[in-house]
Amino acid sequence: MAILNFINILGFIILIHAAYSAAHYKGLASEFNATMEGPPLDVIVEVAVGFSIVMFGSLLSSPTLRPVKGGYDTMNKSLNLPPEFASFTHRGQALRSRYSSL
Repeated sequence: MAILNFINILGFIILIHAAYSAAHYKGLASEFNATMEGPPLDVIVEVAVGFSIVMFGSLLSSPTLRPVKGGYDTMNKSLNLPPEFASFTHRGQALRSRYSSL
């Protein structure tokens, strides 16, 4: 579990460094009056790598999923909906007339 926490922290450090690099690049571009058309390639690669590492660490550190089961009281309970929810006008009626000859 400690290695998974380390992986997540490493990914966040890479993302923070990418944000710092983008801010530094923006400062340098404004200092030299250069036009900035977007972030540099190394920042884009850093964000992609950092995001991938964080996602990988998060997926591995998540607990196992448990099945969803209803309680005993809902097992044999019927679903009584109000009449306004009982709508039988849907596209099945139009498709039935089209495909009834098949």
